[in-house]
Amino acid sequence: MYQKIKGYLVPAFCVVEAILLSLILFTDFYTTYVCFSVIITCFLATFIFIKDAKFNFLVSIALLFTVISDFFLVVLFSYYTHEFFQSLAVTTFSVTQLCYFAYLIVNTTGSQIQRHITIRIIACVVAIVLPIFILHDSANYLALITMFYFANLLVSTAYAFRNYKKSPLFAIGLLFFVLCDIFVGMKMGHGVFFNIPENSFWYKLFFCDFNFMWLFYTTSQTLIVLSLKFNKLEKVHKITE
Repeated sequence: MYQKIKGYLVPAFCVVEAILLSLILFTDFYTTYVCFSVIITCFLATFIFIKDAKFNFLVSIALLFTVISDFFLVVLFSYYTHEFFQSLAVTTFSVTQLCYFAYLIVNTTGSQIQRHITIRIIACVVAIVLPIFILHDSANYLALITMFYFANLLVSTAYAFRNYKKSPLFAIGLLFFVLCDIFVGMKMGHGVFFNIPENSFWYKLFFCDFNFMWLFYTTSQTLIVLSLKFNKLEKVHKITE
């Protein structure tokens, strides 16, 4: 009986996420709480799909910090539009990316580990120094932590695709994460750090009525959760131990 129920868990989870996403995209039904429910559902689902492997818990921790981040950004920031909550959200999102970094490192072997760490350190240093040179006195904590976060996300995505065959859903999930953050960055940066001509294709894309951000974000979190069930990392890890 349990095995029969277990076989329906994946489609049931996907259906729940699809329903929540449809409410976000096509209705105004308590959107803030529906959006937050997407992330809570993903976090709870990690305990269903997690395999008995010593590294998979890192994804659960990453999703926990994602929940915390969205509490600051989706819930609190929607009521109290203050940069403080954005800074807290991006800080905890950075912890999420560091968890994914650890997840990737655990599943990396040999000289690739040192190369991965070196590239990530260089990317983070460049990401932090760059806004200081460009923005000068305007380079506040939010700008620096945002660049640190995005640099880690890009490096994680690149290395996830390097090991694509081991966990394709995880790699694609991170790619959708990047797409989501590009839309977030363009909307937040427009009129502050740069201007997009209103008659351009890019303005019409980034500022259209359709909610691409949550389409990409929900897809990314759903795929990351499902990667726990379908990845091949556990078998590879056992072979290399």
